[in-house]
Amino acid sequence: MSGIGFLGVGTIIRSRVSVVGLTTAASLWSIAGVGLAVESGLFIVSAFATVLILASLLVLSKVHDKVSCKQGK
Repeated sequence: MSGIGFLGVGTIIRSRVSVVGLTTAASLWSIAGVGLAVESGLFIVSAFATVLILASLLVLSKVHDKVSCKQGK
């Protein structure tokens, strides 16, 4: 898991006013957890977690698009 931490930190980039890569870092951590669950034989939990992760990424992407459009105007 410490290796995933280094990968996650490497994907976070801070510019002057914004931070980029938090979603990628969080996705790396969550998929590492799913991989550990699969390795442990928890296939149903892994499938549920994968669906939950994908659904939340989809919903948050749409929310981000709406919020960023309002800020740009």
